[in-house]
Amino acid sequence: GGSSYDIQQAILYASGLSNDSGLTAPTETPVKVINLSLGSSFPGYCDIFDDVRAQGITVVAAAGNNGDESPGSYFYPASCDGVVSVAATDITDNKTYYSEFNNRVDIAAPGGSYDDYNGDGYYDLIYAYGNDSGVDGSQGTSMAAPHVSAAVAIMYSIDSPMNPLKVDSY
Repeated sequence: GGSSYDIQQAILYASGLSNDSGLTAPTETPVKVINLSLGSSFPGYCDIFDDVRAQGITVVAAAGNNGDESPGSYFYPASCDGVVSVAATDITDNKTYYSEFNNRVDIAAPGGSYDDYNGDGYYDLIYAYGNDSGVDGSQGTSMAAPHVSAAVAIMYSIDSPMNPLKVDSY
């Protein structure tokens, strides 16, 4: 629900970089991964990600959910250079109908579906804690991106000299 400006400022803050608030996140435990389960068709703040990567931070973002309406279109910040773009797969490990898949997508992860491909009588959604509702199911690349963010965080915890370039190589 924030503006592109607010999102950019939050990324800079979390990265320990100069931003308009004049504050930066505490660095006792530095941020290593930023998950962005959000986006738009506006590429307005792609220029900040080189500086974020220089801080040793990997940025992971949702590729977008308009694949059925606008196949191959770009969604930002997932399509920015230096950002790991995550598409969505369904329970059968196939591309979902809604996920963007284009030349900027780096990886795909479970994104869920309002279908019942496994025939168990339930939608094949990804379940997570909601703000006020407890556990709730949903579908989307915003559900897929946290899977990749968590995997990258585990990589950083196992290999302390890990950096965004090494993450890219994997």
